[in-house]
Amino acid sequence: MKLGLLVLFLFGGVQGDYLPSKKGTRWVYRRGSQEVVLTVAGTEKVGGKSCVILETNRGGRRERSWIQNSGGGLKIRRVMSRGKVSDLSSPALLLQFPLQGGRTWTAKIPFGNEIVEYDYRNLGQEKVRVPAGEFLAWKIQANGRVSGNRFSQVSWYSAKTGWLVKQTTGNQTMELKSYSR
Repeated sequence: MKLGLLVLFLFGGVQGDYLPSKKGTRWVYRRGSQEVVLTVAGTEKVGGKSCVILETNRGGRRERSWIQNSGGGLKIRRVMSRGKVSDLSSPALLLQFPLQGGRTWTAKIPFGNEIVEYDYRNLGQEKVRVPAGEFLAWKIQANGRVSGNRFSQVSWYSAKTGWLVKQTTGNQTMELKSYSR
């Protein structure tokens, strides 16, 4: 389900080096025949907190997420989805620090005019092979709900790349082809 891929789009390090803040940092993914490109567009304060602006380009469609890297994890503070910019009244925890297998958390993330609700579980670390290479990554399971529909998603985050290396949602898989930091 396309909405399940929202996690990715939301998507300096406090733990490891997750979500680098260097402008121009880039991740290129393959999802079927489609290329998905994420780029750090800069930094900006949202609600007085410094955030990395992560821009996603899927076939010319651009979305943005303003993500704070804090001691508690990666927190989404603002999103631009389907042409609509939404400030979150309460930041949505995308990745909980410290990273530790067994931890659980929840988040509500605006997607256009809808709210996607997520229940996350850190399943621990494992090696994962993608076109960009082999990485030790944290495996995060997410069960989501939106407009009465449910979906399941698994994401692998690597400190080496600073972001996702692989994500599966239903029968769709997205894998990292290349990255620059």
